[in-house]
Amino acid sequence: MRLKMEIIWILLGVVTYFCLVQPTNELYSSFLASFWVLLSTTGVGIFLWFFGELLRWFQPFPVPNPDHQPNQNHLLHRDLVMEGLHGSKGL
Repeated sequence: MRLKMEIIWILLGVVTYFCLVQPTNELYSSFLASFWVLLSTTGVGIFLWFFGELLRWFQPFPVPNPDHQPNQNHLLHRDLVMEGLHGSKGL
């Protein structure tokens, strides 16, 4: 997912370069503007990645619900198995 986002930001920078910067005639201003466009898009991509990592790192831990009742099916299964091992009762 991170690699996808970085590729999207790089492609966005390249498209911005060819749409906005390339039509200018001066080589130096074109190079300088393309450098700033690539630097800003890469910086935004790194910021978004870092922000996502922070959110993932500081996500709250799940709190157990004190009202949760345990599933009784495993106890029924245990009783049926024990009854089968010791012979059927009541027959």
